[in-house]
Amino acid sequence: MTAAEQVNRIVSVVAELTRKAGAGEPPVAVADIARRHGTSVEQIHADVRTLTGLDDASVDWLLSLRIAQEGDRLEISSGGPFRRPVR
Repeated sequence: MTAAEQVNRIVSVVAELTRKAGAGEPPVAVADIARRHGTSVEQIHADVRTLTGLDDASVDWLLSLRIAQEGDRLEISSGGPFRRPVR
């Protein structure tokens, strides 16, 4: 897996889960996220660790993220640019 593939997947997952949260849908099973994105549960967990490990406060979109995981359910929402569909 390349860094570009991971970034693309992270952006896609954040956008998808932000839309679901905005529609009032409940958190999604990590296994379902992995299946939809053609990867493993472990890779989704690694992606979330990568995302939460970023600490560059100058990146506005990063400051807008809210990430919650309870058991096997994951919820991510963005108050910033990820509210719009990825193009």
